[in-house]
Amino acid sequence: MVQNFEAFSFFDAVVGTGDAIYETAGSLFCGKKIFITAQIPGEIRLTSEDTIQKYLVLVNPHDGSGSLKMFMTPIRVVCSNTLNAAIREKGREYSLSQGISIRHVGDVENKIRQAQDVLGITSRFYKSFEELANALRMKLVDGAMVEAFLKQCFEPDEFDSYSTRTVNNMNRVRSIFTDDPKNNLPGIGGTAWSLYNAAVQYADHEAVAVRKNADKRMQSILWGSGEVFKRSTYSALKLPLEATIGGNLLFRCTP
Repeated sequence: MVQNFEAFSFFDAVVGTGDAIYETAGSLFCGKKIFITAQIPGEIRLTSEDTIQKYLVLVNPHDGSGSLKMFMTPIRVVCSNTLNAAIREKGREYSLSQGISIRHVGDVENKIRQAQDVLGITSRFYKSFEELANALRMKLVDGAMVEAFLKQCFEPDEFDSYSTRTVNNMNRVRSIFTDDPKNNLPGIGGTAWSLYNAAVQYADHEAVAVRKNADKRMQSILWGSGEVFKRSTYSALKLPLEATIGGNLLFRCTP
């Protein structure tokens, strides 16, 4: 188990050489997980009104649930959505849910090397995410695509039907897409980017898992049911984007 002062010292090695801004630190579930967040330099600007800020989150578990990890967390400013993407390199996937495992933080030489590795992965992650966001923004969607998207995001039961609760959730995502001003900004409305953010807004702010308490909300958004749901949106958007973007981005169904 990594001590908190060692974990935070490693985070200093990652972000301390640039203009990163430490924002929050705290604990989840009565100290079972300790976290610290920092905003890193630069932003992704899709339009004059739609920007994405780049964050890193370090999580140190004390409950035996895993190792010290670093997570890339893009935040859409206009609605505080925690977005998701993934890159694969050298046979490994780096995403919001997977994170980057950190080892040997007490060794100065290894700490510096790992910090450089994290910075490199982070830079490539956000470059890929910018490509994804712009591809989504350039793709207009019609009613049939919206319905196909919703049916892939919300799976039917064993009888191939949808419960009343699921139908209500689908209607809510549809309403966010069509009616929410934040998803209908100039150059954004009616696009796959708007549709994606409607689903993310539902997962981050309105789903049952995020309404319980602050700890469960953060867990859902970063590693739990909300994150799984957001990953499923990649599968639902894969076909419209195949001709537009390729190579480094992953689109994956939920397990």
